[in-house]
Amino acid sequence: METSEPEPTRTCGSCHKEVAEANFALHESHCRRFLSVCPDCDEAVPRELLSQHREEQHTQVKCSKCNKKMERCHLEDHERFCYLASPLLYDEEEEEEEDFYRDQLSAAYKATYSQVGGDPDQISTCPHCHLALPLSTLKWHEAKCRIHVFLKDREG
Repeated sequence: METSEPEPTRTCGSCHKEVAEANFALHESHCRRFLSVCPDCDEAVPRELLSQHREEQHTQVKCSKCNKKMERCHLEDHERFCYLASPLLYDEEEEEEEDFYRDQLSAAYKATYSQVGGDPDQISTCPHCHLALPLSTLKWHEAKCRIHVFLKDREG
């Protein structure tokens, strides 16, 4: 049985995709004619939709829970973790719980912003839910996960 060599490929400068070398010239000329690279995220989008893409994905919006400003494309991920810190979700917070939340989030804030050096793109997993996140996000996430576990244990 003969094994065939993989077909050589090249990376398109417009859409950053790997393209078979045999089709590269046609693919690249098509990309240059019909696609634009978003200057905000380096994503290739149809030329006529670039303004719409930038407005839909990169407009600054505020989180409805914490009022933090961010690009719209990051809002959904942010809100998945922000809900635990929102006091609107707790009908009758006891003083003990409020202290617990404040302490956990304060510790996460200090741990996140006191880190010196290290790779900002390093990924690690949460010991509570095993979600993989960049280290700077993981510290916040872990604090919120601890709160979630605390609340779950109290209810159970």
